[in-house]
Order: sequence, then C-alpha cells, then structure tokens
Amino acid sequence: MRSYILLIILALYGCSGRETGTKTAKYAGQPAPIDVQSLKSLRDVFSTLDQQLPMETKNAIASCATPFDTIKFHGNLGMWMRNNLGFWGDAPFKAKFLDEGIGHPDEMSGLTLRLYWAYLIGQGYPKYGLMPN
Repeated sequence: MRSYILLIILALYGCSGRETGTKTAKYAGQPAPIDVQSLKSLRDVFSTLDQQLPMETKNAIASCATPFDTIKFHGNLGMWMRNNLGFWGDAPFKAKFLDEGIGHPDEMSGLTLRLYWAYLIGQGYPKYGLMPN
C-alpha cells in the first residue's frame, strides 16, 4: 500500500507544473557539436546558447519575472548546459567560475541561466569576472 501511495505522489509531483512550459520546450534538439575548448568567456557561452536554443526556449527564459525564476530550467536546460558546455569537464570557461568561488556545475549552470536571462531581456553583459578584460 505504501509503495502505491509513493508512486502516486511521485506521479503527481512530476506533473505538478513545477517547470511550467519547459517540459516540452526544445532546448537543444539535434544540436551541432559544441567545442567546449572554445568557450573562454561568458560572451562565448551566450553566443553558443543563442545558436543552440530555439526561440521558444529563449522566450521562456526571458519571460521569467526575476532571474531567480530561471530555477525552473534547472532539471532540463540546466542539465543540458552542465553536460554540453563543459561544466562537468575541463572547459577553459569553468576556470572562471572556480576563480569566482563557484565550484559545482549546478551552481555554474544556475548562474549562467540567471545571467543569460539578464542578457535576453536587454540588460547586457553583467559585470562579473567571467567576462574577458
């Protein structure tokens, strides 16, 4: 009986709309291979996201009310970023995060999403050490 209740809870939680609008959003589709060694700055990462993400996904990110609302992308687009932008590996850009005291790929993708949100809504590039001099 307990296992059935647990399954029902998990099923309902998975359909809760916690990531409203992002479950079916395509964020990579069949992306071109990413040369993570070429990602040396936030500008490079944003350029890659601009090329890889469909307009539907960029609009969903930009429609977030605050940068912290981008957390709803953590389990899908955030995972794609961690796996494909070298946050788990040795991409040169990862060193800039480490220099800023950001040590875990989850934090790296979260900050990248918040900064990308600011970029998409026209706030430009933030003043972080993640930018080239």
